Amino acid sequence: MGNQFLSLDTILSATFFHAKKWNPDLVGSQARDLLRFLTIKLYAGSNGNLNTASLTISQSALAGKIEVTREWCNKLLASLKDAGWIHYTSTRRADGLRTRCTYTLGNVMRRLLVMLAKSHAKKAKQKRVVNSGSQFFPFSMKKKFSFILEREQESPRPELLAKIPLLKRWMGRGKESRQ
Repeated sequence: MGNQFLSLDTILSATFFHAKKWNPDLVGSQARDLLRFLTIKLYAGSNGNLNTASLTISQSALAGKIEVTREWCNKLLASLKDAGWIHYTSTRRADGLRTRCTYTLGNVMRRLLVMLAKSHAKKAKQKRVVNSGSQFFPFSMKKKFSFILEREQESPRPELLAKIPLLKRWMGRGKESRQ
């Protein structure tokens, strides 16, 4: 899947966004908080490779971490499992009690990681429109620019000044102030 370059912030942000979009019933409960906690622990326990991530913790310890009762935590886990966000398994001991649960990613979370990995895939380099090297002016362009600069420094022709009396008056003011 190639999600080793995805940051935890990116994964959590996308998880919250898509949890609200794909499973609106998870928004009102504390299931998103539980999903956030499990995602963080799975990410940390696998050094960022969520494909191979697994976490073993009891439901009572998990409930204590997110500050809910064990029964409510069990219901939240069941809703997350039904929605496909997580997968967990546990076995029964000889005395009939369950062992600690082992949590892994569900199919929905894997789907999300694939989407994120594809969106962060490196794009092919595009050819630059403008060369990064220095720009040069051909000799004819330099001549043309120097000619334009010379023309700008010259005073207007008398025929032009005769046609535009306001310009003639304005040009005359500049000469008077210099003297």
